[in-house]
Amino acid sequence: MLRRFRLRITSNLVVEWVILAILYGLSGQIGLLFVSLPGNITAIWPPTGIALAAVLLRGDRIWPGIFGASFVLALYDLLTLTPPLALVPALAISVSQAMGNALQPLIISWLIHKLLPSRALLTSINHISLFILLITIGPCISATIGVTGFYLGGLMSGSDYLVMWLTWWFNSVLSYLLLTTPFLAWQCSPVPKKISRSKIAETIALLGSVLLVSWMAFIGGYSFEYALIPLLIWSVFRFGKFSATLLVVLVSFIAILGTTQGVGPFVKTSTHESLLLLQSFMSVCAITCLVLSAAIDERETVETKLREANRQLQESKSNLAQLIEAIPVGVEVYKQDGELTYLNKTAEQLLNIKQGAILSAEEIPAIYKIYRAGTGHLYPVEEMPFMRSLAGELVRVDDLELHQKDRILSLEVASTPLFDERRTVVGAIVAFQDITDRKQAQQVIADYNRTLEEKVATRTLDLQRTLAELQRTQAQLIHTEKMSSLGQMVGGVAHEINNPINFIYGNITHLEEYFQDLLNVLNIYQEEYPTLPDPLQEQVDEIEIEFLEEDLPQLLKSMRLGAQRIKKIVENLRNFSRLDESELKLVNIQDGIENTLMLVQSRLDNPRNAPKIQVIKEYEILPEVDCYASELNQVFLNLLNNAIDALEERRWTVTSLGEGNSINPSPDLLHPSSQVSYSVPTIWIRTERVGNEAIAIRIKDNGVGISESILSKVFDPFFTTKPVGSGTGLGLSVCYKIVVQQHGGELSCVSTPGLGSEFLVQIPRVVKSSI
Repeated sequence: MLRRFRLRITSNLVVEWVILAILYGLSGQIGLLFVSLPGNITAIWPPTGIALAAVLLRGDRIWPGIFGASFVLALYDLLTLTPPLALVPALAISVSQAMGNALQPLIISWLIHKLLPSRALLTSINHISLFILLITIGPCISATIGVTGFYLGGLMSGSDYLVMWLTWWFNSVLSYLLLTTPFLAWQCSPVPKKISRSKIAETIALLGSVLLVSWMAFIGGYSFEYALIPLLIWSVFRFGKFSATLLVVLVSFIAILGTTQGVGPFVKTSTHESLLLLQSFMSVCAITCLVLSAAIDERETVETKLREANRQLQESKSNLAQLIEAIPVGVEVYKQDGELTYLNKTAEQLLNIKQGAILSAEEIPAIYKIYRAGTGHLYPVEEMPFMRSLAGELVRVDDLELHQKDRILSLEVASTPLFDERRTVVGAIVAFQDITDRKQAQQVIADYNRTLEEKVATRTLDLQRTLAELQRTQAQLIHTEKMSSLGQMVGGVAHEINNPINFIYGNITHLEEYFQDLLNVLNIYQEEYPTLPDPLQEQVDEIEIEFLEEDLPQLLKSMRLGAQRIKKIVENLRNFSRLDESELKLVNIQDGIENTLMLVQSRLDNPRNAPKIQVIKEYEILPEVDCYASELNQVFLNLLNNAIDALEERRWTVTSLGEGNSINPSPDLLHPSSQVSYSVPTIWIRTERVGNEAIAIRIKDNGVGISESILSKVFDPFFTTKPVGSGTGLGLSVCYKIVVQQHGGELSCVSTPGLGSEFLVQIPRVVKSSI
């Protein structure tokens, strides 16, 4: 895209810049006549539409004219304010506005050329919808840059920001709809070769009607504004989109004149509101004309294609007749009563019969000597393919034999019924061909196919295994990339929060000291001057000095605790993301578990359809482990989320933990040292050594459990028991890959339906980097 902005300046190009700058400036001065907001923001701004039309028609090289005109116009406007703005801020704001006004049409033009056909921008409803979407989103650029410049330059207050931004954005969208679309419509509209007298008369009548209705609605004060819509529709149908958009511009000009004079159906308490309502109405008219014209264009395109299709159909019929006569396949046509009415040349040669011979259905097998293959008997008349088709059946058989003097021909026959518009059978068409050579070759091919099928079966099995492995690898890569993106986002958020919270935390101590110094000065002042003047005493009583002395230290203490909590959260987020630990590194596994628990704390505190989930941690003192820390954090996160899902699926009855509610969980499933009521959803996390070379992490829950029939499939890619849209079936598969393949460890699951599940993660203390 940068290549398009390498300008080769010529005299013609400079002339274009100057002409565009003059048009931009003059139209800008017209727009400034309707200023209604601070910063001279107006509801009508024609230069925006002119700029986009210029870029679309003359290309990106026209942008210096837009930039220069916008800069001069903005600078002049700012320096003539009352009071005038200083030169330096005025220059800064003018440059920023010029950049936004020049950049906006370039971006919109680039998107239009990228997404829409260059010569058919407004000939399709889909294209018009996309065009409207682009000119609706594009004005956000100049509106944001321009209004922000006014705000930073002190020309407006923060409370006016949204209103001014919306006004700027809205006038840009309206300018595109009312001024850019005529240029585009002119570009894609055909030039009439000759205009008849009747067309000229119709044009005069339409123009006169539009002027009359516009004058009555917006100058005369009559409520005739909606009478314009039939006239605009008339212009679309009879004169095309270009004429219709020009009429919309003409009506807009008349309506603006009337509305600014306080006349018309859209007049409100303020000129700004009146103009916005008026422009909205005219934009609706413009969009209506564009959509209607596109629908007409699409209809004409369909009609053209239909005429072409009919022509091709006639050619196809002629070609089909020639093809039937030329193909090496016999073709017969039978009436409903079984009479043979047509044979092509191939059928005449095979059956040795001339065109025009009249035969009844009963005579055909005997005369043609048609036998059933392998029987030596004539083919039954009622089972002949054409007889079955006359009964409404679609037939394809290859068990007919045609006995000639010196040979026997095997025939393949296809027969189909012919229907009328009421789906009544009126005949049958039969196609047949000699397949004697094929029959002889079939046996040879069958033997070869038998051998080939065996080879194909073996190869297919190998390919299926390879494909399954590729799909599993692809799914795991996608999931890993998603988790990596999550880690980068979490780490970035933690980094951005860390600096400001450190600043707040570090200044709380100074704030406490300054407050204490102020209290000391206040106490000394009260001792030296126990009697205060009445106004000062009233202010002291109103603000309750004694309460402030007691409450503000507590407030500062709460702020310190909150800042400490945020610092802890930031530290946990950074530890979880471990953006600087993509390689093997010694880490504390229990810190990773704690960081992961922090991430799922909201689900633990507020589970769906379940009481608050309690977490029981039994940590054994473990040595640091040389591992891929961020990948193991993914494993812990997936296992904890699965445990929470299992607890949410179970129906819980909240009761107190009194006698009779507490049970001893199964020692094969849950840790034997814990006694928990099944009315309390619980997750157990235990870490322990496994000899001197490995460690183990156990994550258990008392959720719904997993049935034995699917327990062996839980680590398979894409296997899930969750509803459609709730899970991808990749979480446990990725966990297995990280633990087993990447770390050389073990991952297993033990579960009992109704009691819960336990996942065991076992990894070596030192992971080989080649794994």
